Amino acid sequence: MDVCHADIHPCTGCVACGYEGPCVQKDDVEMIRQKLLASDMVVFATPLYYYGMSAQLKLVVDRFCAYNSSLNSRHLKSALLTVAGSHCNHMAVNVDCICLRNLSAIGENV
Repeated sequence: MDVCHADIHPCTGCVACGYEGPCVQKDDVEMIRQKLLASDMVVFATPLYYYGMSAQLKLVVDRFCAYNSSLNSRHLKSALLTVAGSHCNHMAVNVDCICLRNLSAIGENV
């Protein structure tokens, strides 16, 4: 799915979800969550802008907090594909951080 064109609101940090869901915001994140729960693996693809994932993908990842337990219980495999216009070694380090800190929240990185 292309999150670039999805209606996704930023997490407000209200914690009404109690980190178990559902999120109080009414947008496309619930549809994305349902697709994730029906999957065995998720592949994230993003350009790196200023050493980080795109803002659109970051919106989705930030909203995972409302569904941590349901996503973790699925033990999804995840992979990250990135492209960057720089040869800077810092890019590789940041990709590792994205995988370890963000994507590992939903399952096992492959």
